[in-house]
Amino acid sequence: DTLPQRKPDPTPLRHVVTALAAAAPIYVGDSETDAETAAAAKIPFALFTGGYRQAPPERLPHAFAFDDWERLPSWMVGRA
Repeated sequence: DTLPQRKPDPTPLRHVVTALAAAAPIYVGDSETDAETAAAAKIPFALFTGGYRQAPPERLPHAFAFDDWERLPSWMVGRA
């Protein structure tokens, strides 16, 4: 709630990336709004398929889809 903009506007996501000085950011989420936010910010999106979304995973733009949180770290290491 630091900024007046709300997702899917990419401004809050970009603000966090800048504040954390993230060299290779990713955005992890579980909804259509999260996918739209990541796309607008041009940041790779990891889709948690066990979450909030209403559309099938294949209909959402994502770089990685997972249903087990233990799979996320190995994908992130592979991106480095």
